Amino acid sequence: MNTRLYNVLLFFLGISTGASLLQSMIRFQLGPQLFFLDSFLWWFVIINIISFTASVLTLKYYQHQKYKFALVAGAISTVTNICHAIVMFMILQYQKLSGYNIPLLLLSLVTGIVYAISLILLGPKRRYWLAIAGIFMFTVGLHFLITIIRMVTSPPVFLIQQLKRLPNGLTLQVALFLFFLFCIF
Repeated sequence: MNTRLYNVLLFFLGISTGASLLQSMIRFQLGPQLFFLDSFLWWFVIINIISFTASVLTLKYYQHQKYKFALVAGAISTVTNICHAIVMFMILQYQKLSGYNIPLLLLSLVTGIVYAISLILLGPKRRYWLAIAGIFMFTVGLHFLITIIRMVTSPPVFLIQQLKRLPNGLTLQVALFLFFLFCIF
């Protein structure tokens, strides 16, 4: 991977992080009404295109560095995230396929946790910043996985309380951490 492509990767990661931070701040202000804005569908599509581009460039970086486990885990995670994004688009645009949302979300979180573990295992040998990112991804992914499972298996009152309370603060924290991490490296 040449320097130019590496800089493009950092650019797309920065744009993705900044967009996540902006979306978190808007969601913090508007709450669930964010999803009903007319412009949200196009925002969702553009953010997913940017994230997909960043994922592909990251996978190219893993391939160049010969990080095979991270490459395979990242590829599987990227595919599941794309599938979940397609289902979310279908839900937002056509109000169809809503039954696939939670199973694909759970699958996406599990593959993300496996991907995080691959980065953690890679970190001590080669790149410590990959291990730091893996630990962070593992912590957030496990937290979201446990929260989603609790929301699915608990009464609806708990679900409403968690939806109102958790995503606003946690998403903002995740975005701020990613922005901080991007500024350091």
